[in-house]
Amino acid sequence: MSEVKLIDRVILVARRRHRKTALGDATSLDAAGASPVRRSGRGVISSRPTGLVSRFFSGIYRSLSAHRPTWKSQRVTQQPNLLGVDWSKIPAPADDGAMAHLTGTRLPSVALPTTAGTVVTLADIPGRAVVFGYPMTGQPGVALPGGWDDIPGARGCTPQSCAFRDHHAELIAAGASATFGLSTQDTAYQCEAAERLHLPFPILSDEALALTKAARLPTMEVHGRTLLKRFALVLDDGVVRHVFYPVFPPDRNAGDVLAWLIANPEAHVVSNGFPAACGDA
Repeated sequence: MSEVKLIDRVILVARRRHRKTALGDATSLDAAGASPVRRSGRGVISSRPTGLVSRFFSGIYRSLSAHRPTWKSQRVTQQPNLLGVDWSKIPAPADDGAMAHLTGTRLPSVALPTTAGTVVTLADIPGRAVVFGYPMTGQPGVALPGGWDDIPGARGCTPQSCAFRDHHAELIAAGASATFGLSTQDTAYQCEAAERLHLPFPILSDEALALTKAARLPTMEVHGRTLLKRFALVLDDGVVRHVFYPVFPPDRNAGDVLAWLIANPEAHVVSNGFPAACGDA
């Protein structure tokens, strides 16, 4: 029996007991007016334990009834398709100003492993580079974390990654010498997504949160895991030239970055020397 069905069963039992209690459950008070009793054909029988049980179930009913909608939304993903998302049903993230400090600063010198089997330090990338950060890609057949669709900015990592894949050649033509994805999942987890989605660029793993903490990147806590909030950066020789944050809807992020690159050409372009696929290095 699923958790949701079990909760429904408990609520049903509690509701029945609650209603009986509300109707008096055929009880009366004893002569002293202090102890509830139940009358039957065999005489008067003390029902203090029954009263306690009734109050117990009544309390459960009121508590679960108040929280039932929240629990249900936390356990059911309304849109299981990783790509076909109705963004009108997804809450948009608010601009909390968490990346306002980055524009014009050089990223900290932190080396990160990639899905290509290499190690990359974004601060040392010559020329113009694009980095998009995201919380966590889903996997086919694997349930997303409870309440994922209800967390502003959480849903949409696969559409965002695929959009950067589809615009990859255009991003290069517009002056991006390199494109990177960035998340806090380990490299093995990222490799599954990179291979399945045929991403032509590497994904950086900040599993240890080294860059996240050093650069004070915005994060969210989901079921005990620290995940990046969604953003994109344009770097010029390791310096943050432009920040896209918050990002919504995610599948338009690559197009927005491309439009900015076209409108803001860089003086020089360095060829991309970064392998993309897992183990290409």
